[in-house]
Amino acid sequence: MADSKPPKKPSAADAAKAKGRASVERAMALRDVMSHAVEVEKEVRKSSGPPKASSFRGVLLVLSFMMLAFTGYAYAAKPEFIFGANPNNVSEVRRDANVRFTMYLLSRRVESYKKTANRLPNSLAEISGAPAGVTYSRLSDTVFELRAKEGLKDVVLRSDEPASRFLGQVPKVLSGRGP
Repeated sequence: MADSKPPKKPSAADAAKAKGRASVERAMALRDVMSHAVEVEKEVRKSSGPPKASSFRGVLLVLSFMMLAFTGYAYAAKPEFIFGANPNNVSEVRRDANVRFTMYLLSRRVESYKKTANRLPNSLAEISGAPAGVTYSRLSDTVFELRAKEGLKDVVLRSDEPASRFLGQVPKVLSGRGP
């Protein structure tokens, strides 16, 4: 039989050298991977160029011009959906209904004043926020009259007459369901 020697156990120094070599090999592999990642990233950036923020700016620019154009249109044309109805274009029936309803609301305020002060006011100055163009006359201690001019005709509300007769079709006209 040949002389066979049992394998020699590695010494602690040999183990430390092997561990150091493995550590160096891992570090070199990590360096190679990182170098490759940097090269790939450079190629991707070259092919696609810098990130495009100009498209976002373009959208904002278009929207800004659209808003500017709409604002110019709104001030030039004064559309009804922004500025409300032009009082010169309101029908006579609607204007009459507006005057009658305003006078009716004012009569309710005069009645409220009468209940709190136990007397009718001497003038509309005692009622805060009374509309211009309406005159007030105190006919007795319990009856008053409100007058307004709508176009060429006088509109008269007397407190001793039923409100339904004075208002007539006003609620339907103002709600858009009447003539």
